Amino acid sequence: MTAHGVMTQIYTRLRWEPTLHWVVSATAIYQAAGIATNDAGGEDTFIGSTSVSWRF
Repeated sequence: MTAHGVMTQIYTRLRWEPTLHWVVSATAIYQAAGIATNDAGGEDTFIGSTSVSWRF
């Protein structure tokens, strides 16, 4: 029996709090498809997001 990888994921997040009430963040995720995912028709994926929050 041979194992087949589903995916490898790299994740990073930056977070900045310029003041007591404001938070700015950015996230990046890269998912590299493994053999099993490629065999099922999947492919590599990149996901990115940003957000700004205000706390009171």
